[in-house]
Amino acid sequence: MGWQSDDGVHEGWDAAEFPGGRFSVGSGGGGALVRHFAPGPLHGQHQGEPETVDGRTAIGWRAMCECGWRGPLWQRGTDPGQLYGGHNVYAPDPGPAADVPEAIEHKLYVEWAAHLNPPSLVAVADAATRAEVAQRRLDDAVGRARADGRSWADIGAAVGITRQSAHERWAKLSSPARAFGVGDRVRLLVGQQVSYTDEDLADEGEDATVRFSVARGAVGRVVKVREYPTPLPYVVLTDDGREFGVAEHDIERAAV
Repeated sequence: MGWQSDDGVHEGWDAAEFPGGRFSVGSGGGGALVRHFAPGPLHGQHQGEPETVDGRTAIGWRAMCECGWRGPLWQRGTDPGQLYGGHNVYAPDPGPAADVPEAIEHKLYVEWAAHLNPPSLVAVADAATRAEVAQRRLDDAVGRARADGRSWADIGAAVGITRQSAHERWAKLSSPARAFGVGDRVRLLVGQQVSYTDEDLADEGEDATVRFSVARGAVGRVVKVREYPTPLPYVVLTDDGREFGVAEHDIERAAV
């Protein structure tokens, strides 16, 4: 993902870092495209063709800027039993292109933006992004409530607005067409890092966060289709018994 300052002076991106001071500048040829950047401004350091490497050899990610600024390294971790804090992120399989883990995408942007603007403007940008995320979650929750048969009056009361206002705000939410149905055999196109809360463990006062990864190419079947707007419309049960939500663009139809 790339970013540009309003004045066009700064161009940044979220780069995967590899051993030897190499950083990703894109993807292609079945892997991550990398260059070695010396300290200082990066302008003029783009001569020649970038090297293609396996993204699964990345040591982590950091925000980069053409002006030469580099953010702190987010160290990649692969042990599901380890608790990740600070500048560490659980990413057992980032794929051949070293895709940035979703958990740190926004954090990398905030770090890059902080070197451009005073803290007050960074706070505004951060709040705006969080508000957008919260709005998407609210829209998703309303869609699920409608799918559950709840009335506009019920939804309005839950939000703190009138039935009419709720209808005007969300009536255009519709059940999108789905490419797969319950029972379809599918194959993962992208490795998945899954994390959810086990309510039984939570009730017992134990660490309730369950994490596991599913490799690209794993095969299973669709066991549930969410008919409301959501980024993870399918629940897939793999042949080895792991169940998780997945995006439509992350799966393909598999032979029965």
